Amino acid sequence: MGIHGEQASEDQLRVRGLHVSPCVNVHNSVPHVHHILIDVKTHKNGFIANLATLIGFLSGKLTDHLKEFSLEHLRDVISEKSAIAFFVNDKGSFATLRILSCGVCTFDLSLSIASHENPPSDSTAEIIKSIIQDNIFSHLEPDALSSASSRATSTRSSHNQSHGLDISSHANAESEIVLDENETYEQLENEDVAAKLFPPIIRGGAFDPYVPTADGLLIQYDFDKVVFHCQSKYQDVKIMHSRQYGNILLLDDDINLGESDIAYTRAIMGSSSIDYRGKDVLILGGGDGGILREIRNHDPKMVTMVEIDDVVVTAAAKHLRGICGDALDQLSGDNYKVIIEDCIPVLQNWATEGREFDVIINDLTAIPVTLTAKGSDWDFLLLVLNLSMNVLRKGGRYLTQGNSFNMQSALAMYEHQLESLSSKVTFTKEVVTVPSYHEQWVFYNVCKQLVPYSSSVYKTKLQNASWHM
Repeated sequence: MGIHGEQASEDQLRVRGLHVSPCVNVHNSVPHVHHILIDVKTHKNGFIANLATLIGFLSGKLTDHLKEFSLEHLRDVISEKSAIAFFVNDKGSFATLRILSCGVCTFDLSLSIASHENPPSDSTAEIIKSIIQDNIFSHLEPDALSSASSRATSTRSSHNQSHGLDISSHANAESEIVLDENETYEQLENEDVAAKLFPPIIRGGAFDPYVPTADGLLIQYDFDKVVFHCQSKYQDVKIMHSRQYGNILLLDDDINLGESDIAYTRAIMGSSSIDYRGKDVLILGGGDGGILREIRNHDPKMVTMVEIDDVVVTAAAKHLRGICGDALDQLSGDNYKVIIEDCIPVLQNWATEGREFDVIINDLTAIPVTLTAKGSDWDFLLLVLNLSMNVLRKGGRYLTQGNSFNMQSALAMYEHQLESLSSKVTFTKEVVTVPSYHEQWVFYNVCKQLVPYSSSVYKTKLQNASWHM
């Protein structure tokens, strides 16, 4: 129902992010919990005085629509500055309507959806939003409404004065505020009471579509199926299919790499700053095969890849062809070898033997996000860093990912560790947009010095990398 009471068609009421999305529909085959969230907020001058009257009136209005879900009005809890109405059923579903006197209102509908049962329609959610928005507006104190009048009059006055017009005859203070020939008082509603219908939150569905970014922002991915899932000896290995980014590798529920993410691979290889021809290259980690595939195209002398988890390698060879191509079909070839082992003892043995590499690419883990550079994650990162320096030729390059651009404190701590190495280094860093990460990611290009150390070099290059499938 629209804000003026007329019935709207289903097509008119389709709202971005509701259950029409195929990424939400995919969960309908299993029992799950479907959340609808609606926020309503008045203008900063808005104030709701009679909360008891409003919560009672709205509860009655909403009850008719909530009967679709067998929800019954249970009770109201009213205080001087807030009012909450509770609705429940015997299937585990509930709804809460919360109104604060300051003009904030929230409606949370949490529905237990049975297998093959449809979630609420677009029109139902939109109607509930309109009912709350309309009635919050109608219960605003007169001072709040007069502020709307003054703002509207001010806007209209400046417009008419530019045309030498007098607006006094166009306003009727007792009935409506006339803004224009086709604008009425009711149309101020959207200005004074803003309402937002959030995309639905799916909990307990066919799979978890939510993955937080490195800086703690929640992203709902457009996953539509689980391609592969296995708990290996070392980590939870999962490959999800994304409608936009292709198959995506997640390790311990953290986005690792998607088939869209050639930008990541090229950045961690130095973004064309290194000539790999005739070079002896070491890859630490990289079980998705993307780096191995790309480097083999640059005529290296030898590429050695050390990856601890054979489950990742096997799954990538089958399900991440857009990343690795045929690079993992065989674990050795004329100029490459994949070693399935823990890299720590391997690096220690090579250091003892005096083995050296021209380029080392560390694709093991991102810089830890902690308050201080302490703890097991930092211990591991620094151990790998120091061992790598022991097998890197002077003048050689050590390439690695950092973390999200927003994690400046963690990046600064890592750069301090680079400055403190016994092997003197200089470094540059590059910021690249990695499509499936939904955030900019920092990469480091570290050079082991040929001459006595003077000072670190700081350079940031911003690059919005294009998508690649």
